[in-house]
Amino acid sequence: DSPWTITLLNEPFHVGDTVIKTMNRPDPQGGILERGFDLPDAILPSYLFVTLWISDMIPKNHPDLEKGLYNNELRINGQPVVLLNKKIDPPEGPGIQKVSIQVKNSVLMKGTNSLSIIAGASGSNLDDFEVHKIVISKDRQ
Repeated sequence: DSPWTITLLNEPFHVGDTVIKTMNRPDPQGGILERGFDLPDAILPSYLFVTLWISDMIPKNHPDLEKGLYNNELRINGQPVVLLNKKIDPPEGPGIQKVSIQVKNSVLMKGTNSLSIIAGASGSNLDDFEVHKIVISKDRQ
């Protein structure tokens, strides 16, 4: 049973709706980052890891999050997995943070799956952040 990895993103993707000149990609690319991936034909693992490299996201314990604002969500096959902000340490800024999330197989399917990162909002204003890399693997990265 050999370990495997799938790289879904390997360049900055600006999730959000505002031009931010200090980001690697100043122009926003939309409020949702979505990527498909195929699981190997072997048995469905009991869990896998999604590892993300993220910058500029509103971090945990921020007052807006307590109000239900700007909660950025990771979904697999449309199923909520985690609020990403809860994995981000203060302060908010350009420093890239590596976040590894264990995903149970109850949200996975044999064959083609989808991963979505959905920007949280305050009214119509989306949180703006960058996802620099996404790796799915059987072992923690």
